[in-house]
This record gives sequence, structure tokens and C-alpha cells, in this order.
Amino acid sequence: MTFGTSRERKMSINSIFFCLFTLFLLALFLKNPHVASNAVIEALKKCGHLLIPSLFPLMVASEIAVESGSVEYFTRPLSGVVAKILGIKKDSTAPLFLGLIGGYTTSVGGALSLYKSGKIDKTDCERIIALSSLPSLSFLTGFVGLGVLGSVADGWILWAIAVTSALIVGFLTRKSVPKLTRVEFFRTENTNRPPISKIIVGAISHSAYSMLLICSCVIFFYSLIAALRFPLDAVGIPEGAQGIVLGSLEITNGVLECVGIPSRSLRAAACGAIVGWSGLSVHFQIISLCDGLGLSFKKYFIFKALQGILTAAISYLVFRF
Repeated sequence: MTFGTSRERKMSINSIFFCLFTLFLLALFLKNPHVASNAVIEALKKCGHLLIPSLFPLMVASEIAVESGSVEYFTRPLSGVVAKILGIKKDSTAPLFLGLIGGYTTSVGGALSLYKSGKIDKTDCERIIALSSLPSLSFLTGFVGLGVLGSVADGWILWAIAVTSALIVGFLTRKSVPKLTRVEFFRTENTNRPPISKIIVGAISHSAYSMLLICSCVIFFYSLIAALRFPLDAVGIPEGAQGIVLGSLEITNGVLECVGIPSRSLRAAACGAIVGWSGLSVHFQIISLCDGLGLSFKKYFIFKALQGILTAAISYLVFRF
């Protein structure tokens, strides 16, 4: 009797897992069809009223900034220091800065633009996407800070903790990179760029496609989370634990679940874990944006798990005082 090769067994296990997962999803949505459909409507409203108006202009502007090279002039004073801390090349720091402030959509768009043009390699692109895939500063200060933690100032503190956690993970996992000479760096900066009209049109078209993928992921996970609330309530999982479970899927719903946690430090820690991890919805959006480019996401999930743990731990300590 033969059981096949290890690769065949692994493929068989994966097939069984996805089969069971698909059956679970079908049963979940068929059991709660009205809940899922109402969640889709709500998600469409969120995409139309919140996500597209806030993200689309920012995505277009960030890609124009990266493609035109203008962002390099603003980030150059800190690029050398950050590059040494994270073990990346100087050319990789521009989308990193954009992501830490403007959120994962700006960092991914900028990193992919540099990668497609050959200005950064695969390793740097993967590291930048993993380290800077955080919620935007406006989301953390307004939605999380004011709406969940109680003040805009708390949102600023959580953002600083999330950025610090990303830099710590990057520092601990860094590798030495070859230094560019002055001539090499000068040539990198002064490559022939396309006309501004082409850059703008390209940024709009790329951002529109990215926006479609993002909204699709948000709609699906909104309906999934709405349907999951019933089995979670039936099992008797506490509200705070539900926030962590739902936050692992989608960041907005997960953070809202943390409102009921009475302890300020525990509430901040739960929000920190969700923010650092960022949710499967965000991860799938990023993977969709990188489709066909040959990027690996094994280290990405390790980095995000570490960021979630570290952000939660630091948030708990900071908000205790």
C-alpha cells in the first residue's frame, strides 16, 4: 500500500481543508441569507460613502508622488537612517513612509510601482509591504482613537506604537544590504521618467483597479462577519474575545467590538493586536494587488503576527499609566 509522496499528501490535505471550508461558508450563508445580504448592502454603503472617497484620491496621489519621484525629496533626510534600521535600500523608503502615514494602500501602490520599474528588488518590495501595511493615521486617530479609545490623542499614541512595532520587527529581521555608490544612487534618481500626463492617467487606472479589489474584499468579509456572529454568540464567546476573532478577519468590525471592554489598558491592547495584525480582509486585498508579480507572502504573515503581538503588548503597558 502506498500513501503517495509528501507533496501529494500535502496537496490532498489542502484539498480536504478547502473543501470543508467551502462547505462551511455555504452552510453559513444559507443559514443566514438575510443577514448576509443586509451586510452586503451595508458594505456597499461603506465603500461608496467612506472607502472610495477617502482612499481613491490618496491612492492616485501616492502613485503620482512615487512615479514622478517627488516623494524622494521629502523622505531623503530620513531615508538613510531608516534604510539602515530595516536593512533595505534607500530607494525602498519612499513607499514605506507613505504607508506608515497614509495606510497600506499607499505603501503597496508605491512599492509595486518601484518594483515593476526595476528600482527595487523582490526582497525589498516584500519587506516594505509587510512592514508598512498598517491602517492610515486618519483611521487610527479618528475612528479608533476618538470612537473606541476615547480621544484623538489616544489614537495618535496607538499610531506611534504601531509604527514603532513595525520598525522593531524590521530591525530584528534585517539583513545587510550592499551600499550604493554616489554614482549609482545618482543614476537611480535621474532615470528618464514618462511625461506627467502619462503618469497621472496610469495612476488613475491602476488605482481604479485596486479600488475594485479592495471593495470586493470588504464586501465579502462584511457578509462573513455578520453571519459569524450567530455561531460565536451561540458558543458563548465573551465580547472582548469576539472582538479579537472578528478583528482577525476585518479590522473595522473587530475594533468596534472592543468598545465594550471596560479596562482601558485591555481595550487598547485588543485594538493594538487588531491594528498590528490588520485583518485577513486587508491581507487578501494586498495579495490581490500583487497577483502575478511572483511575490512571496510567507514572511508577510509572520511579520504581521509579530506586529500584532508587539503592538498589543506595548499598548497594554503604555495605556496602564
